[in-house]
Amino acid sequence: MKKKSTSQSAFFNLRVLIASVLCLFGVFVALIGFGLYPGAPLLAQPSQQQTQQWQPHWVVVHSSHNDVSAPLREMATWPLPPAREHEAPENPKTGIVRASGSRPDTVVQNRLMNNLLGNIIPGLNFDGIPFPGVDCNCAPPDTDGYVGLTQYVQIVNVGYQVFDKA
Repeated sequence: MKKKSTSQSAFFNLRVLIASVLCLFGVFVALIGFGLYPGAPLLAQPSQQQTQQWQPHWVVVHSSHNDVSAPLREMATWPLPPAREHEAPENPKTGIVRASGSRPDTVVQNRLMNNLLGNIIPGLNFDGIPFPGVDCNCAPPDTDGYVGLTQYVQIVNVGYQVFDKA
């Protein structure tokens, strides 16, 4: 018959023995640490003199003078400075040379479905100006639109965009 090794025995396990010895050593070190300074709990508590110095005190200040201003409708208005009207400068030249007629325009939409969707039909929508598509980035956006014969103009806060119906 084969003899069982000590590591497989039901009564002896080396790992359990090592863990138990380490735990007992930790408890022993903790007890020695508490025993070295018997007055440690007294050192951790502040003295009565220090406690009295750090008590918060409240200072209440009452208002000395309260006043009511005149209604806005009774106040004098200031004249606005005259605005100088001027014509805006022309758009700057970009220097981009466009070839006329050298190649077909890739943006032209000539399919049947695009022509059908160009008309305003109840129940059909289009995306419009994306969010945030303007400088303001305000929430909620203030949207408005105007319908013309061939175009739709959408205005959102400070930005606008023109959409062709065709």
